Amino acid sequence: MSKVRRLKIFATQKRSQRVPGDQLGEEILLFVKRFKIGTWEFGLLFRDGEFKGLVEPGTHSDFDWLGKIRVDIASQREPGLTHETLDLIVKSGVLTGRAVLLDLKDHERALVWIENRFGHVVPAGLFAYWTGQKNVRVEIGDARNVQFEHQELKVIARMPDSKTTLATPLRSKLPFS
Repeated sequence: MSKVRRLKIFATQKRSQRVPGDQLGEEILLFVKRFKIGTWEFGLLFRDGEFKGLVEPGTHSDFDWLGKIRVDIASQREPGLTHETLDLIVKSGVLTGRAVLLDLKDHERALVWIENRFGHVVPAGLFAYWTGQKNVRVEIGDARNVQFEHQELKVIARMPDSKTTLATPLRSKLPFS
């Protein structure tokens, strides 16, 4: 899963031109936040702690008088999106068409294939996988079944985390729960 990095945004200070004569020039504080987002990234825009949307790749600037704007950068090179407010981001609907969204119940597990290679087993919970840079395929299975069967079982069983995610007392049969 990719880690989201926080942008360090600096306020810039500009001076107005001095007026000739006895008038003194004023100093105007102009707080402009500038941020650059690479073509393989998306910005997660927050205002006053609330998620407001995705910021497309490119260079952007915004006025932030009170310092309430924050932009977190999420790379699509790592297909998994992890963020402390993932639930709010998913509920906003901005990831529709840009990511595969998984909201797995307690009895469900998912197999994630990235670039046609088995990636890992996903336990119950909320997950998002970017689809822009890499081909991501997900298969959801019911963990209530006693016997797990899959045509790629040998590949799945070789993964280090599959033994802890898949295992139960019937290890020899590789159950799915």
